[in-house]
Amino acid sequence: MDKWTLALETFLKDWKDRGDVVGALVCGSYVTGYPSKRSNIDIHIILADHVE
Repeated sequence: MDKWTLALETFLKDWKDRGDVVGALVCGSYVTGYPSKRSNIDIHIILADHVE
């Protein structure tokens, strides 16, 4: 498992069991397979409609 994938899984662990989370969108150069030394991981947490 790549280091970025492990970091992603570790971060998402706290979000997975929350009832107000619909999903997560991960994007950026690591996901597309073209990271550089300046790349980061972009994560968008998608919340349920009732969350303000």
